[in-house]
Amino acid sequence: GKVVFVDKDYNDSVIGGFLLILRCKNENLSRAIFYRMLSLPFRKYVSSLRGQNINNMDLEKLKSFKFEIPKDLDKFNEIAFTKEKDYFDIIEKMNNLRNNA
Repeated sequence: GKVVFVDKDYNDSVIGGFLLILRCKNENLSRAIFYRMLSLPFRKYVSSLRGQNINNMDLEKLKSFKFEIPKDLDKFNEIAFTKEKDYFDIIEKMNNLRNNA
């Protein structure tokens, strides 16, 4: 299964009916759930659904997974943003090295 986080409105776009869309009123909560869906425990849960087409995971299966949501969402997201920035900085440096080689 694939997990993406979209933080913009795309007015002239459509998505496939096989996708599950989660919308939270709190953006920090949305990001926390997104990162938890990238976690090893969640990936193991998805893998345990043998015989299932993961692209068609329904809401009931998603609800049955117990997400650990941090109590301090602001701090969690601050750390996540820092790690994201570090990650993208590394990717940029690797691309620069590759392009200058």
